Amino acid sequence: MQQRALQDLVEMQAALDRNRQFLGGMIATFRVGDTQTSNDLLAMIRSEIGLAQLGSYVANTRRSNPMIEEAFRSIDFTSDAQEGLPSPMQILKSMTPQHSSTIERSALDGGSQSLGSASDTANFHESVDENI
Repeated sequence: MQQRALQDLVEMQAALDRNRQFLGGMIATFRVGDTQTSNDLLAMIRSEIGLAQLGSYVANTRRSNPMIEEAFRSIDFTSDAQEGLPSPMQILKSMTPQHSSTIERSALDGGSQSLGSASDTANFHESVDENI
């Protein structure tokens, strides 16, 4: 039983490492890659190729570009930094103009107020679209 648990732990660690390589490689590519490299990666993502092929592409891109490799190595993957991060609603509120609609106040207050009118809804969506 302990041997199986240990094997499961090793497999989970390997999967975590693959995901870290994959996601970190994409982040590093978008952070420091030139426009063409970033556009190529985006085109690969949009092409809906398999994740194994996309992972290989990301790994090869990272290995072939010293700046991307350096950016990858500088990524802090620890989750401790996530404590105290703003909620999605706090981020949305900071992106919207100061004239908050009833909908925004309702969402931020936990839904205790009415949702407002259709024009409030349209104004909310327009303000979010402008800030994205």
